[in-house]
Amino acid sequence: MKLRFLASVSPLVLTCVLAACGGGEPQLEEELLLEGEEPGMDRAAACSDDAAVDYSAALYMGDVGGSVSSTSTAFYGDSFCASRYVVEATNTLNKPNLSASASWADTSLSQANCSNGEVRAYVYGYNSSGVWAQLTRSELVGHGVWTLSPFDPSIGWCEVSVGLSVNSAYYSKVRIAAKALHGTTLKKVSGTISAHY
Repeated sequence: MKLRFLASVSPLVLTCVLAACGGGEPQLEEELLLEGEEPGMDRAAACSDDAAVDYSAALYMGDVGGSVSSTSTAFYGDSFCASRYVVEATNTLNKPNLSASASWADTSLSQANCSNGEVRAYVYGYNSSGVWAQLTRSELVGHGVWTLSPFDPSIGWCEVSVGLSVNSAYYSKVRIAAKALHGTTLKKVSGTISAHY
């Protein structure tokens, strides 16, 4: 996967630097651009295209809640949503405690390399105007955290995940476009949209 970086300086930061508000070089924000993306490209348009969906199902509620979940293979992504596995739940309008999450689904990480595991995701909602809206201001990013069992501290596991609560009053469909990485290598990822009472 080819990556490009776009450096942008806010006018306020640049004005402050030019006015000697601390001196030094301006601080640059970097936005990661995937192959085929252009500066300012609307990721919601790309990952919300119907052709970008890898798995879609209706969210039905049982006794305690319901979920739509799917796990990728080791290879995923397409020209619509590069290097992302896209899971969609329909029938999400007014579901209680709606959330979207993504988690590491590949070979378990050891304690030594747990922090090298990473999950990244964007979340989208389909509103009453028939438009997909990106619900995350920026990309959700989670790194591996080693967790010890509360019952036996000699047992532990690596947790790598991200999640977002979604206001279900506005969205009849919700998508999560996620990827898992170990360094720069794409790994299996699971996407889940769930609701509970």
